[in-house]
Amino acid sequence: MGDYAYRGERYIYKDRASYDEHLRFVFKISNKAIDYGLVVNEFLPKVVEAFKGYKAQVSYDLYGLYYQGGLNDDNSIYNRLREDEAVDVDGRNNIYTLYPAQFWDAALCQRALGYGPDKVIARLQGKCLMAERLMDGVYLVLNDDPSISYEAFVEMNERIKPILGLV
Repeated sequence: MGDYAYRGERYIYKDRASYDEHLRFVFKISNKAIDYGLVVNEFLPKVVEAFKGYKAQVSYDLYGLYYQGGLNDDNSIYNRLREDEAVDVDGRNNIYTLYPAQFWDAALCQRALGYGPDKVIARLQGKCLMAERLMDGVYLVLNDDPSISYEAFVEMNERIKPILGLV
């Protein structure tokens, strides 16, 4: 299952991720016909290249939503970022939530982190499963277990975010 939101020539854009086109693929990890390792290690980078994306991520269930405070908005750090009009949380100029696999182009790295893809790779070398150049950006695999628990997702964020200088 999946969808694609296309915004044509007459669409009014703002410098916010919510205004971007997006492509979403949804599948169940219980589907034995899908090799999750191939998805994160080989296929997603090819999709990023084909669509010339600036950002991509692999997410599980609603882990990202829960990490950001859930339906009760009970994450004060995330809420403070959301209230700042200059910040596009997890968008074009901010990285709050880390996912098991993700791509950030050079502009996103610079705007959100204050440094480029090569420094991301240098900081994460030996600290994650994969940190390598893709197009002008960086592709990261922080966890390749399709059965990752929410607790492991939180631990992954708490371990990697300080290395990148993220809140």
